[in-house]
Amino acid sequence: IGILLIIWGGLNAVFLLLAILGWSDADIRREQGIDSLNIGLNVASGIISIATSIIGGIWMMNYQRKGVYLVLIGILIGFLFSIVLSFTGSTDVAAQDTGLNESVVSSIAVGISAVCSAVCGLIVAIPLMISNNGLDDSKLFG
Repeated sequence: IGILLIIWGGLNAVFLLLAILGWSDADIRREQGIDSLNIGLNVASGIISIATSIIGGIWMMNYQRKGVYLVLIGILIGFLFSIVLSFTGSTDVAAQDTGLNESVVSSIAVGISAVCSAVCGLIVAIPLMISNNGLDDSKLFG
């Protein structure tokens, strides 16, 4: 799982760079309904996701339990960022395209994000569910 997390962090880094490149065009930002607040929140969320995935994956490859906890905290922070992003007006374009109320679209986005975060959290926590998993007793804090 540690190797998969490192690969995932690398892919996220590439996609974040591509997104930043796309956001540099004013026409694309206007078409997607993205403002500077959304860009800042997306970049912050991406950097946290990349850092926790890569560092946690390296720690997990070294059989350190704190890597699992770091990635789980990263998933939780990413979920909180997705909640904030869904209520900052980033769903305006989707609401206009579907004809639904903006609050309905935001609620659907939060629900999908919750399911995805839960599945990712369960996958990352697999080493904790195995008895005699070989992980040390390292703690993230203390």
